[in-house]
Amino acid sequence: MNGVNEIRLLLKGIIRLVMESFWLRVLTGGGMRKRNFTNAEIFFAVSLIGTASTLVFWITGLIGFDQCFLSKEHMFADFFSHIGYVSAGDEIYRQFKDACFPPLAYCLYYLLWKLNPVPGAEPGDWKSFRSFGNNMLIMMAYTIITAILLVECVHSFLGKEHRIRNTVTGILIICSYPFIAASIQRGNIIALVSVLLCYFLLWMDSDSKIKRELAIILLAVAIGFKIYPAILGIWYLYEKRYKEFVRLVIYAVVLFFVPFIFIGGIESIRDYFLVLWNLASGAEDRWGTVQGFVAIVIDGKVSPTNKILISRGCEIVFLVVALLCGWFTNSKWKRAFFLYMILVSFVPSSHVYNLVYLLAPALMLMREDNTLDHRNIISVLATVVLAIVFSMPAWMILVFREGIQEGIFKVLFLFFALLAVETIWRKVIIRRFAQA
Repeated sequence: MNGVNEIRLLLKGIIRLVMESFWLRVLTGGGMRKRNFTNAEIFFAVSLIGTASTLVFWITGLIGFDQCFLSKEHMFADFFSHIGYVSAGDEIYRQFKDACFPPLAYCLYYLLWKLNPVPGAEPGDWKSFRSFGNNMLIMMAYTIITAILLVECVHSFLGKEHRIRNTVTGILIICSYPFIAASIQRGNIIALVSVLLCYFLLWMDSDSKIKRELAIILLAVAIGFKIYPAILGIWYLYEKRYKEFVRLVIYAVVLFFVPFIFIGGIESIRDYFLVLWNLASGAEDRWGTVQGFVAIVIDGKVSPTNKILISRGCEIVFLVVALLCGWFTNSKWKRAFFLYMILVSFVPSSHVYNLVYLLAPALMLMREDNTLDHRNIISVLATVVLAIVFSMPAWMILVFREGIQEGIFKVLFLFFALLAVETIWRKVIIRRFAQA
């Protein structure tokens, strides 16, 4: 009976949250002007609407369930592929062209492989590792642990005052397109890394010296799992926190290079960077990368040679603008958005599940209170955009020919351009007028 009562209380809490959401009060003519609305409330409402509408589409058959997910033929492929790679011995990077993780990640995969080795399986046959024994339970345990850490992360950012709403927000994020339909569906370690990067952002300015040091260590671990988060180290340079930057470099070098001892030795360092180079140079055009996005948009309108030049040029411009805007702005969520967008879309071999990196700036943004007026229009717009990203926006399948991926990245890149213009305007134009 206790379990039934807890479920009943949770459902009542969810219903109360929905009834009190700003969008419903507005639609019913309620007191929109009676109180200010937090970004957390706006995010919750928009994400809930997006995911709830998708449930309606699925139930009515207007949109198929599988249309909202990556290919089911490759379900959990990333997780079991890399477990399979470590079973081949210590020449992972030489044998497998898509062994793209640093050696620290393969040390973790080695431990997972040792839990339940697959006798006689070919290292590249990931389906054998997925189907053997109870290996799927290992994947489930990884997913559950990641989900628990994510929900706790939401509470850490947003506080303990609205536990039910924050819990439901965490569940909505887990059930969003970037997580359940992409990173979890593929079993990519990026879901766990995104949570580590959230805690890095939360603790880097903590009053606790221990938490500030843990933030540096977490970023170093993230670099050890996925090399590209190294770009976030520039945050310490922006704020002239040089001692912390030096400690980050030391931690990152140790966690990145020392594990090569177990994964092929010094010779594997060259092999690893060769794998990254080949993946980036041979990547197909995707909506989720700057190079791919531009190439798809201008395809057929210019010559193939010019298409490559223009798309790669835009990629460099994107990187420069993101770094400059991250430097110009004093807003934590804006800086996080610009730098984390580099992780999402700069590398040509990036996949759609890289969207999970935007969880950190979304949570940072939700910490802010705001009023619904012209002074905070950018903040409100950012909240809406990120809430759309962290929902299941199946309606985009009806709007865009390529579906959810195309829709999300069109909205995201458009907002990136808008925020960059606003940031540069505030830094350069307004300051000049003020000095004059």
